[in-house]
Amino acid sequence: MRLLRSLLRLALEDDGSAALTSLIPPIREAPPSEWAEAIETLRLHELLPYAGYALRAHGLENDAPTAARDRLAAAYFESLLRNLRSIEVLKEVCGEFRQRGVDPVVWKGAVLATGFYPDPGARPMADLDLWIADAERGVTTEILDAAGLMRRPDLDDADAVHFKHPCGVLLDVHHRVRLFEGREAATLTRHLPLPEAGLDAARVLAPDAMIAHLVVHLNGHRKKTGPLLRWVLDFAPVARRWGDELDLDRTTALLPSPLDLALLLRLIGFLDRELGQPPPPAFAEIAERFPPFTLPEVLRQRR
Repeated sequence: MRLLRSLLRLALEDDGSAALTSLIPPIREAPPSEWAEAIETLRLHELLPYAGYALRAHGLENDAPTAARDRLAAAYFESLLRNLRSIEVLKEVCGEFRQRGVDPVVWKGAVLATGFYPDPGARPMADLDLWIADAERGVTTEILDAAGLMRRPDLDDADAVHFKHPCGVLLDVHHRVRLFEGREAATLTRHLPLPEAGLDAARVLAPDAMIAHLVVHLNGHRKKTGPLLRWVLDFAPVARRWGDELDLDRTTALLPSPLDLALLLRLIGFLDRELGQPPPPAFAEIAERFPPFTLPEVLRQRR
């Protein structure tokens, strides 16, 4: 557990951080058996690329056993190459949209990987997600058909249509987001530069909406997967970058139930107590009233 905690914290720390000095000894001193256990846990929580990036970024690859080092490096580079391919598709698709006067909201995975995490390979993306107005469905299909993307009508549902780029990248275009129904999209979004994606002003979820979406997405999958650490860690870079802008009342108003708020506050406590990530100022006092998740608790619940 000591090694796992160090690997989880490592990518969250900047070079020169005082915390780095306490994270390095567990990495250098852990026996191969502890490395094997940590690697399996990271695999289950889809964090091998994240840990591989962290070792590489801090020059600690050679402090890991050869088998662990190679596994983590391979996972990181695989994630990096896959994400770079997805980013090229995102840039292409957004360019096509803008030529037709459509400004889609770029959904969380691509935004996190290119705008919040320290490296585009550290945060794997399964697919690309965009959010458009319901009235733009028809023109969206025309745009993507003309751009050579293939429809996947067998996957379409009441909320989204699905496409596949010839290079294999999957794209889901959401025209209905139940979490935000009845709210003006303009109040939930902002424009943010995503230089890694070649986008000078991508439309993304605003801070409180981003946090609300992360909570509801995680909670929606908990019954099937348990609390996946890859999704839990998404809160850390968002809180670090936007923490001063987050507002308790605005976020609470976007959450479907008090249970979602309780989950958020327990996650904030987890990031603070287990990974040394201070809570956003607006949430610090109320988070103290809720028992934080512990790392053993999260690991037990993973399915």
